[in-house]
Amino acid sequence: MRYKPVYFGEDDEIVGDDRQADRAADFPAPIRADVRVEPLIGGIAAYAALAHAVDRARRFVYLSGWTLEMGERIGSRRWVDLLADAARRCDVRVLITDIDPAGNHARHRINWSAYRELMRLRDRLPKDRRDSLQAMVSLHSLCIDLNAVPRDVFAFAMPELLHALKGARTVVHDHARNMPLLWRNLRKRKQVYVLAPARELDLRVYPATHHQKFAVVDGADAFSGGIDIARPRANPGLWRDVNCRLQGSIVGDLEAAFVERWNRERVRFGRFLRKAHRDLDALGAPEGFALPAPGSLAALAVAPPPEAAASPAGTSLAQMRRTVTRASHHDEDLEPRGGASWPTMASTLLEEPWRTYQRAIASARHFIYIENQYLRETGLGDLIDARLAATPELVALLVTPQRVEEKDKQLTPHGNAKQSRVISALAGKYGKAKRFGAYQIRAMRPYCHSKVMIVDDKFAVIGSANANPRSFALDTELDIAWYDESAVHAFRVRLWRDLLPDLTDDGIGRCPPTEFVTLFDRATHSRSPARLLFRYKALPACRHDGDERCERFNPVLELPIFRGIA
Repeated sequence: MRYKPVYFGEDDEIVGDDRQADRAADFPAPIRADVRVEPLIGGIAAYAALAHAVDRARRFVYLSGWTLEMGERIGSRRWVDLLADAARRCDVRVLITDIDPAGNHARHRINWSAYRELMRLRDRLPKDRRDSLQAMVSLHSLCIDLNAVPRDVFAFAMPELLHALKGARTVVHDHARNMPLLWRNLRKRKQVYVLAPARELDLRVYPATHHQKFAVVDGADAFSGGIDIARPRANPGLWRDVNCRLQGSIVGDLEAAFVERWNRERVRFGRFLRKAHRDLDALGAPEGFALPAPGSLAALAVAPPPEAAASPAGTSLAQMRRTVTRASHHDEDLEPRGGASWPTMASTLLEEPWRTYQRAIASARHFIYIENQYLRETGLGDLIDARLAATPELVALLVTPQRVEEKDKQLTPHGNAKQSRVISALAGKYGKAKRFGAYQIRAMRPYCHSKVMIVDDKFAVIGSANANPRSFALDTELDIAWYDESAVHAFRVRLWRDLLPDLTDDGIGRCPPTEFVTLFDRATHSRSPARLLFRYKALPACRHDGDERCERFNPVLELPIFRGIA
C-alpha cells in the first residue's frame, strides 16, 4: 500500500500493539497498520455483528452508548437479556449516558429505566456472578450553575431548560421515578409531582453529553460508529447510519478509552447516587424511587491482547480519534474541588475529529464526500471553499437530512441557519460548475443519522461526531479514521447504492469524480419508488407555534460562551 501520512491527525507515528493499563483521558492514539475495518451500513448489520461477538464473548464485553433502550431487540431477544446472559460467563460493563432532562427529558428517563432493568437482571444472576454485570449512567462533568443568574437571563441562555420548566410542570409517578436529576426540584401534590416554583428551583444544568457509541469484546473485536441500541436504528426504512467492526491493535485503543472513562467516572457515579438519594429523602422517599446499587464498580485494567492478535488482522491503516473535554465548573456535590470558578464552558483536551476533518479536506485531490446529520460548523465550509479554490479538479458533495429531529425554539433555528449559510455560500461559488453539490435524504424515512466522510476513495471517517461545534468541541465523541486504497472505494460504492438506485455497483464505481455532481443531480429526478435523494433546500420543515420558520441566525449564540451548545 502506498501511503503518505497526510489525512490523519498531527501525530503520524505508526505503532504496533502497545496496550497499557493506565492512560490519561487525553491520550492520543497512534496510527495502527494492522487493522481490519468492516463497515456496517445500517442498524441490522451493526446489531447482528455486535450480537454475534457478545454471544461468543469469553473474557469481557464493554459497551458505551448515548442510550440503551431496554425493549430493543436483536431477533427474538432483548439486548439487556443478551448482556445479562453474557455476564454468566464473562465480565460485562455498560456505560449509558445521562442526559439532563432540561435538554431531553424522555432520554433521561429511558436511560435510567435501562439501568434499573440491568440491575434487576444482575440480581437474578447466580450470587457468584452478580459482580460480573455492572453498569453506570454516566453524567458529563460540565455543570452550569444558574442559581446566581437572574431568571430572565437563563431564559435566553438555556431555552431548552425554559421549555422544560414551562411544558413539564406535572410529572407522573412512573416518569418521575426514573428522572433523578429532577428530584431536587420536585414537590409532591396528591398523586402527582410538580416542579417547584421558579424562585425555589435549583438551576444546575449539564449541557454536555458522552455521545460515543462503541463496544469492545474480549480485546479482539471493537465496534464504533453512529448507531445506538435504540429504536428505530435497526429499521432501514426509518434510519440511515453507519458503524464499523474493527480488528487488530486499534482494538486496544478503544479498550483503553473505555477503561479510562470507567475508572474516572465510577467514583463520581457513587457520589451521584448518594446525592440523588438525599434529594429523594427530601421529597419523602416515595416507594419504588430508590435507585438500585450497582455492585462493587471495581476499577478496570486494559487486558493483554488475545493470542490471536499476534498475527495481523488486516492491512488497513486506522486511528481512533476523539473529542474529550474537561469541565471548567463543577457540581460540588459530585466533585468536591474547593473554590470552583464561575466560567461555565469546557476546556477541550482532544479535538481530534475536527483536526481530522481539517487535515483530510486540506489533502483532498479528487473529491470530498460528507454525509452527516448536521453540517453546522462554519469553519468546515471555509475549509472546503479553500480547497476547492486551490484544486481545480476537486469536487465536493454534502448530504444531510431534510429535517432534523429536535425542535428547540432557539438553538435548532440557529443551527439550521448556520447550515444553510455554509451550503448556500459553497453552492453560489461552485454549483454551476458542477464542482459542488448539496443534497438531502428524504425526511425521516429514513432519517439520515450518519457521520461519514470519504476523501479520494482512499480515506474515510466513520464515527459518532456530527459536523457541528457540539461534537467538535464539547461532547465526548469517538471516530475511526481509516486509510485503504481499495477497501474505502468499495465502502463508498455500498454506501451510495440506496442514494443512486438507478445505477449498478459497477456504474457507481466506474464514474469519475468529475461526474459525481451530475450523477447525484440525476438521482434527485429519479422516478424510482426507492428514491431517497433531493436537492438541498433550507430547513423550513421544523415549525413551532403558528407558522414560524426555523432558519434564524442569532449572532449572540456565536459568542464563545455558547460554543458547542448552539
